Formats: sequence, C-alpha cells, structure tokens
Amino acid sequence: MELIKVKRHFQLTIPAALREKLRLAVGDYVQADVENGKIVIRPVEVVSPEKEKSAATAEARQKAWAMLDEIWTEMKDQDPREVEELADEAVKAVRKNQ
Repeated sequence: MELIKVKRHFQLTIPAALREKLRLAVGDYVQADVENGKIVIRPVEVVSPEKEKSAATAEARQKAWAMLDEIWTEMKDQDPREVEELADEAVKAVRKNQ
C-alpha cells in the first residue's frame, strides 16, 4: 500500500510503483470514483473523435464490401450496369446509416 499526501490545490502524485504497475504515462487519463467510502482511481482510455471516426469508417467499408460481394455473387450473370446501380445503392445505404 502506498501513502499519498494531499497537496496544495488538492493535487495528488501517484507513486512510481503504482504508475509502473498500471503502466501510466504523462498525458494518460484516470477516472476517480467513491466506492464504499474509498477513492478508487482507474486508468481509462480516451478515444479521440479522429480515432472514433476512423473506426466507424473502417466498419462502414467492411459493410459495403460485404454487400458488394453479395451483389456480385448473386448477379454475376447480369448486365454490369445493373450490378453497378445496385452497388451504388448499397454504398448510399451504408453512408446513410453512419
């Protein structure tokens, strides 16, 4: 157990041993809660809007490719222009759901 002193402006310094165990680095975020009368501090991962958007875009691409594969399989003997129109509709549907 580590002893931590409450400093001016109620700041706390997390001891090195705890930082190492939790692999905390400068700039990381932690979440503090009160549980059963105790302060509990947990590391948290903050997802930036850029990362979140990137993940959503990747998921949308996967959905679109799955739709296109399905269309291609079902319509491989059809007119390519008709297949292209259906593919365009599939892409629009995925974008609409983002």
